[in-house]
Amino acid sequence: VGRGIGVVRQLLVVVEAVLVVAEAERAVPGHAGETREQRILEFIEANPRRWVVGLREGCMLHLDGDRLELIGPRPMRIFRKGLEPREVHAGDDLSFLL
Repeated sequence: VGRGIGVVRQLLVVVEAVLVVAEAERAVPGHAGETREQRILEFIEANPRRWVVGLREGCMLHLDGDRLELIGPRPMRIFRKGLEPREVHAGDDLSFLL
């Protein structure tokens, strides 16, 4: 039971720390021409301790014990204030987000 509670807490931290968006590089109609990536960069400027994960269609995050990884056919992008956005591929260990 104790381990199960720990996993739930870890998952809640991931949910709290991760803002999920789709197709971060496309402009969204009706949003002053900003791309989603521009809005994400504004978000992390105001929330410097948060990670933002841009999941693309058909992808998901999978938590197995203490390991978090991307599952799906396309890479995702990770953003955090002070770091260059980077691509993450299926199977990469994302446990640092926990």
